[in-house]
Amino acid sequence: DRTIWCTMATADAQRRIRSRIVHPLWDGAVGWLLTDRHSPKARDIDGNPWTSLTYIDSAQEQVHVECSAVWEPRPAE
Repeated sequence: DRTIWCTMATADAQRRIRSRIVHPLWDGAVGWLLTDRHSPKARDIDGNPWTSLTYIDSAQEQVHVECSAVWEPRPAE
């Protein structure tokens, strides 16, 4: 609850790690992210759905989430 932004790491087609700041919205164990379907992040996920999220707050406390990403094709969701 103290921090909402996190770093998301993915691997590109050459297996290079790329990270960016994201803002997941959590619904229980499911986290939702919005992104352009043709962004570098989307291409990374298409090639390898495994990702790592890292939250860190001002007290340097950390939470790491290892997960896989899937596309939700229904816009209403």
